[in-house]
Amino acid sequence: MTLVVLGIDALEPELVDHWDLDNIPLEGYGEMETYAYTKERPLTPEVWPIIATGLGPEEHGVTKGNTSEWDNPVVDFASKFTWFLSFRMRGLLGDIATKVTGADHTIPDTDAEGIFTGRDRVVHNWPGVENSDWLRKVWATANPGENDTSKDEFDRSVYDIAVQQLAWAQEMLAHPATVVGVHVHLLDMGGHIYSNNENRLRKMYEWTDMWVGHILDAMDDDDEMLILSDHGMVTPWSEEDGAEYGEHSWRAFSSSTTGNRPEDIYDVKQWVEETVNRFEYDAGEEVDIPEEQLKELGYI
Repeated sequence: MTLVVLGIDALEPELVDHWDLDNIPLEGYGEMETYAYTKERPLTPEVWPIIATGLGPEEHGVTKGNTSEWDNPVVDFASKFTWFLSFRMRGLLGDIATKVTGADHTIPDTDAEGIFTGRDRVVHNWPGVENSDWLRKVWATANPGENDTSKDEFDRSVYDIAVQQLAWAQEMLAHPATVVGVHVHLLDMGGHIYSNNENRLRKMYEWTDMWVGHILDAMDDDDEMLILSDHGMVTPWSEEDGAEYGEHSWRAFSSSTTGNRPEDIYDVKQWVEETVNRFEYDAGEEVDIPEEQLKELGYI
């Protein structure tokens, strides 16, 4: 028995209805209350750790202030004075800093326990929790470096990343786990880039909906699915007072196959624990590791 938790960044409830998606609504869906800490609107690296741990940014420790850090203190200090530059220019300077100094831009992970803590649980690319560098890879698709990028090239990059994440979730269903979690940033990047391009953005939503269908088809009868977003996206088809197209909306999303769903990001952890409390976990037969052979090869 497995609970699949799909964190679909910026999945907008109004667009789910607007485009009449087939799979994402599951057995019950709607808006979920979200939260902002350092910005006026919900911020991805701050919200996803709340969802996973049930703790606020003051407790889980991942905030805007430390999601743009460099592991070189000199470069990190200099980066504090580039806030007025364009996203593209800051990206170019970051590329130069990496090439010249070897410094790397980091996104920290919380030390707090959460819904993915435990031998029976696996997670891939959950911002502020595990594999946060994958989020940085998606952000980089909007910063192609010294060359311009076409819409088709941008799409190639973001779909390339998203399919690896969703296919991973599907594959994990073939292995023992009580919770399988993955975060996908496709709709967030697509929402920012294509906030006024209905054809491109709708294609991304329908593609994501198709993959949710693939994962549902791979699930056993006693498996469950929970779909979440950290916020929505303001577009001509999902407007919000006082917000421009391409800004994060205050409408987060949740849906599940169980018939009930969390209605606040702070409630997700408890909802998950109550759902998987009835699940049984069997790790299977222990592997016999040929340590001497692997040491000789330098593997361990």
